[in-house]
Amino acid sequence: MILVFLSFANYFRPKFFLLENVRNFVSFNEGQTFRLMLSSLLEMGYQVRFGILEAGAFGVSQSRKRAFIWAASPEERLPEWPEPMHVFACPELKITLPRDVQYAFPF
Repeated sequence: MILVFLSFANYFRPKFFLLENVRNFVSFNEGQTFRLMLSSLLEMGYQVRFGILEAGAFGVSQSRKRAFIWAASPEERLPEWPEPMHVFACPELKITLPRDVQYAFPF
């Protein structure tokens, strides 16, 4: 997928583009794929910005961290990340059940 994306970017040379993927995209394959993506875009002359954003802060009704790579051609101004619209706390759910009790679930 990444190579196809890069080939489209190289062929069409859009002024702006945005890649969104799972958060672990950054660390997959010890970060080699991520570094390949960034170095390829920079070699094509794009300005690049990357980050991990919490989707809930932008109106999605769930906790979902996503990796973003935002790029702009050299003659364009690379936009800043949008300001979060919501405070989205992600509390961890921690439940401890006694071991000596049997539980029945309706499914």
